Amino acid sequence: VGRQTPHPDPPPQGEREMRKDGSPAGAYASAVALTLSNPPTILSFSAVFAGLGVRVGSGWQPAIALVIGVMAGSALWWVLVTALASVVRDRVTPRMTRAIGLVCGIALAGFGIWISGQALLA
Repeated sequence: VGRQTPHPDPPPQGEREMRKDGSPAGAYASAVALTLSNPPTILSFSAVFAGLGVRVGSGWQPAIALVIGVMAGSALWWVLVTALASVVRDRVTPRMTRAIGLVCGIALAGFGIWISGQALLA
């Protein structure tokens, strides 16, 4: 992965291709389904719900309020992340993209070597 991360040529800038075959609601539903099917996400939310005191016998209202709050917070987070990405995207040059890829590739390879060394020493 560390060797393949730095791309020789970044994707061309300019016109952005938008998928015309889906709606924003469909894209959101797809993202929610992917998030909810991720095992670490399920375990994390289970831990949060348990930590906040949602219990089996406490009724459905607190659980529904918590789920709605989590979904609203998640939606707000992704709106902010995508807004930031759309602003930053226009300011990143191909040279910067290559540099970012190179740094990430070196970091991934370095971590892989370090973890392999730790495993061999253990």
